[in-house]
Amino acid sequence: MKYTKENIKTADFSELLNYKIRIVAKSNRKGSKKLFNGKPNCSGFNINKLIHDGMTVAQYQAVIKNNFSSSDPQFCLTKHLKYDIALGNIELVE
Repeated sequence: MKYTKENIKTADFSELLNYKIRIVAKSNRKGSKKLFNGKPNCSGFNINKLIHDGMTVAQYQAVIKNNFSSSDPQFCLTKHLKYDIALGNIELVE
């Protein structure tokens, strides 16, 4: 199974932790210099600087946990990934 912008709305990320990220297009997200508890804000721009092709969804979530503050209103383990998939920048593959 592959998850793309066509079917990402039906995805349950708790069942996709071993799926791999495939970066298929460059993101045009913009960032800011806000900090939360001394860590950069949890924006898609900042997350995308830390991810790479072939990492799993579980590794993606670990990047978020390790690099961003949970007190940041943007902190979410799935929201940014789902958004990038919906835009067609990322796909998830088995």
